[in-house]
Amino acid sequence: MQNFKSVSFISGLALMAAALPMAASPALARSQAEVSAGVSKECTPRLTTFTIPQGQTATNISVEHLSFGVNCGTNLVLYDGGFGISSGRCPQQDGDIYWMDRTGLNESHSTPGLSALTIPAGTYCLSFHGGKGGGVRLSYTLIP
Repeated sequence: MQNFKSVSFISGLALMAAALPMAASPALARSQAEVSAGVSKECTPRLTTFTIPQGQTATNISVEHLSFGVNCGTNLVLYDGGFGISSGRCPQQDGDIYWMDRTGLNESHSTPGLSALTIPAGTYCLSFHGGKGGGVRLSYTLIP
């Protein structure tokens, strides 16, 4: 009977040890995130590297703010510009995931549109094409 209790106790410890990593790693939950890029008042471009964590996907991507700023030489308001999301760390981008360009009243963008875009886990670069004081801010939902 003594050996049975020892084996039973050791088996119980093994089961607890096996369950511990599952208890220690919380389930991924749905969350909101933002990323922005732009051009400073000194006309310095600011690209932003961002990461979609392993086990998650970015969805419901939307433009929260977009302003093209002013021309760095003339200080005239710009009506042309755009932004892009590329795979890889800034400034070296590996390929376009999404882009949007506006010239006057005409806007063009990659397919699928931003609202239908899903971005898998990985590292990405948000770049902005415009003038000083301009920028873009995107929001997105991270889902497991």
